[in-house]
Amino acid sequence: MNRTAALVVFSISLLSGLLSCADSGAVPGKKEEAMQQKERPDFYIKGTPDQLEAYRFDGKTIQLSEDEWKRILTPEAYHILREKGTERAFTGSLNKEYSEGVFQCGACGMPLFTSDSKFDSGSGWPSFFRPIVHEGEPARVKEVVDHAFGMVRTEILCARCGSHLGHVFPDGPHPTGLRYCVNSASLGFSKEK
Repeated sequence: MNRTAALVVFSISLLSGLLSCADSGAVPGKKEEAMQQKERPDFYIKGTPDQLEAYRFDGKTIQLSEDEWKRILTPEAYHILREKGTERAFTGSLNKEYSEGVFQCGACGMPLFTSDSKFDSGSGWPSFFRPIVHEGEPARVKEVVDHAFGMVRTEILCARCGSHLGHVFPDGPHPTGLRYCVNSASLGFSKEK
């Protein structure tokens, strides 16, 4: 391969990696405060990690106006969860969190992922190879086609409240081959004690 072709391949690979989870509406320099709510609403699911993992999703959704979400979420969390923003890579507080526990939707508390499905993808965002699944219950993570930025990706949303979590890619580890690339600010974490 000649030098020009190698440079083109490298440039395309670098650009693809940078755009894999990012968007132009990123909030620079915001971390932990983005995942915090102003207040925990009554519908926020609470419990120990064991209770959260055992929680059965009945498929019922939460319908709030965007003004109501703005009152509940911090501006940073609102941008990511409701406006489909993306935090900068390697800045999220949960990227390197590998303690035993359950990762929840940062907006409604829906238990989404367990720590045993988390892995270090090197992308700079928390990555999981599968969401929590209980036989006979609806999916907790909804997938929709995303055509933003001239790319075709699969966006992932909380099935309970419709909040943006990130994207899923077919480059994850065994056993699923999937990488759920999630913003830290889209998640809460309930740690085993």
